[in-house]
Amino acid sequence: EELFIARFEVLPEFQNRGIGSTIIQRAIDQAAAAQKPLRLQVFKINPARRLYARLGFVETAEKETHIQMEWINNGIT
Repeated sequence: EELFIARFEVLPEFQNRGIGSTIIQRAIDQAAAAQKPLRLQVFKINPARRLYARLGFVETAEKETHIQMEWINNGIT
């Protein structure tokens, strides 16, 4: 029914090198191929929220400490 990223971290010394973008894009590609949504949850204070938004994720729900986000296959990958 969906693909879900349960936990994803890049060590600080490896951040801002495109590693996270590449890995998330591969997950998006898998979701697109499977024609399923890709979902994740991120801390509100996590700067990775900008990365997810840039890659096409939208906020779907908000909890006290987290934002739930989803990428939906709209035929454009």
